[in-house]
Amino acid sequence: MKTARDPAQKFIAIDNLCHHNRICSTNSAITRSRTRIPASFTKHVVDAYTAQTADDSSKPIAVTFALIGLYLYVEKGFTGKQVQHRHVQLAKRKQEWLKLPVPAQRGAITVREVLAIPAGTGRDEMIREWCVSVWDSWNQSRPKIVALVERLLAIR
Repeated sequence: MKTARDPAQKFIAIDNLCHHNRICSTNSAITRSRTRIPASFTKHVVDAYTAQTADDSSKPIAVTFALIGLYLYVEKGFTGKQVQHRHVQLAKRKQEWLKLPVPAQRGAITVREVLAIPAGTGRDEMIREWCVSVWDSWNQSRPKIVALVERLLAIR
């Protein structure tokens, strides 16, 4: 895979990689075929993982896009494909992205717990719970994310 220099293009490249049957884990890439993450949830998994593993050295665009994705999914009911479309819209904008304070605790559920559940409805529900848990942990940044979504995507 060719490395993208522009942070927006890098995020899209990572997103596309994840949509081509890979998700990130703390130690290795796990193929979706092996873990059976439904395609409709892959975007949400990427966003939850990105927001949960963020630290002070994380790229602002990655954290902001992940939080926008979680907001759109958890609070607005967007599908993974709808979130991905909004990320593409945002990536076309040349701007400085928010540098948000990283909370000490970023969700009670981890990707390992999600993957420990057998594929099927139970895992789908756990992915949703994981996303809610991670999104809730970033509650201090919610007003900035909501304002950004309203301003840049006109979603209220």
